Amino acid sequence: MTSSEAPAVALEVKITIVDSDVTADGKLPLVVQFTESGTLVELAGGATAACNGVQLSWNGLGYAARVPQVAAGGQYEVSHLREGVSTTVVVTAPPRPVITSPVAQELVPRSAALPISFVAAGAPRVRVLATAPNGMVRGEPQADSGLITLDARSLSAGAGTLTLTRELEGKLSGTGFHAATFAYSVDRQVPVVWQ
Repeated sequence: MTSSEAPAVALEVKITIVDSDVTADGKLPLVVQFTESGTLVELAGGATAACNGVQLSWNGLGYAARVPQVAAGGQYEVSHLREGVSTTVVVTAPPRPVITSPVAQELVPRSAALPISFVAAGAPRVRVLATAPNGMVRGEPQADSGLITLDARSLSAGAGTLTLTRELEGKLSGTGFHAATFAYSVDRQVPVVWQ
C-alpha cells in the first residue's frame, strides 16, 4: 500500500455496498477503494472521501463507514475532495429481491433441493442463506433465473430464516475518475419454520 496525491482523474475507484434487508440502525457498510495503476492507495495531501455527506475513514483496506440506507432508486454519491475540487461517482440502489415462495412464516421442509422462487432480475448471480436453531447453510451462487435450490437437510426443525442475496457489479462512466466500478449486494430475508 502506498500514499497518493494524484488527482481523481488519475485514480481508479471501486465502491462496495452490502445492503441488508435487516439492519438495527438503518445503515449499511460501504467501502471505497482508490487505486493508482492497479495499486491500492491511501489518499494524501489533505484529500478526503465521503458518501452522502458521511466522512469515510481509512481502515487499511479502503475508505469505509456505515452510511444511511436509501430506498430502491435512491443514490449513494461518493465524493473525492482534493484541493477544493470535488469529484463524484453515483451508485443507484437496486430494488430488493422479491421472494415469492416460501412466504413468511410458511412451514418449510428440510429437503435436499429446497426450491426458492423469486422474481428474476438478470443479475450475474444470486445466493441463498438459511438459518435454523442449530446454525446456518449457505448455498452456492446460482443464476438469477427466478428459482434457486438449497440443500436444507442439515438444518434443525424450528424457527429460521431464508435470505436471498442478489449480487450486482459493473462499470460507471462519466465520473471524472480514470475508471469507476461497483459491487452491490442486496438481500431480502423471510422468516420461515423448518419442519
